[in-house]
Amino acid sequence: MEVFKNLLNRDCLDWLRSLSNPPLTVKGIRHPDDVRRAKDSGVDGIYCSAPG
Repeated sequence: MEVFKNLLNRDCLDWLRSLSNPPLTVKGIRHPDDVRRAKDSGVDGIYCSAPG
């Protein structure tokens, strides 16, 4: 069973940004292209961790 089926997209990030103005940090990005997309979407930080 999938816990999270819907992935965040640029519209979601824009919506989150409209709710509040603290820095927006995303977690769970796995591919460098997705990091670039997040940066282009205006996120302030990306949390990366290595698997166990």
